[in-house]
Amino acid sequence: MQIDIERVEKYIDEIAAETIDLEIVLAHPDEVILHDPHLLKSLKYSTIVIAEATASTLQHILAKRHNAVVGWLHGCF
Repeated sequence: MQIDIERVEKYIDEIAAETIDLEIVLAHPDEVILHDPHLLKSLKYSTIVIAEATASTLQHILAKRHNAVVGWLHGCF
């Protein structure tokens, strides 16, 4: 099966956008970040989005290129 390039590009765009957001927040001094719950939540959210987009990209490539199904519950049953 073919890898859906548009899908992979969408994931890469998500990663790039969240990386920019992380850089903006991390430009603040550590003390400011540590005492601002909104900045901390922003860092956490962006990190989660990056991790999910990365995982989705890798799962898509594995499924299409190597016929390997990977999921959170794979092997749990």
